[in-house]
Amino acid sequence: MLWSVDSAACDFHFEVNNPKAVYSTGDEVVITVSVMLTHRVCEIEMEETQFKVDGMDIIGATKWVQVSSKIYARKFKIRITGNHSPAVFTALRECEKDGGKGSLELKIT
Repeated sequence: MLWSVDSAACDFHFEVNNPKAVYSTGDEVVITVSVMLTHRVCEIEMEETQFKVDGMDIIGATKWVQVSSKIYARKFKIRITGNHSPAVFTALRECEKDGGKGSLELKIT
């Protein structure tokens, strides 16, 4: 379970199902991304959250699910494609309240 937060408006949390210390090309991994909205009203829809990957491909994803009044979660299935370490999964929300950005890094052999 890893946290990576670069901003105060949205806090991102990343959890890897069955985590490993090191991944190999072709490995498939399920990542749960949770977002906690730290302000009262968010004008940005959850679907506007952007995801960028380096060294991996997104091969599937669920829709956002509201876990509590200010927490949303979504699962992604990714495949490791790179041969350089680390592979990086980044989530980004941009708004007038500073938005938020978080990244998960996976070591690759």
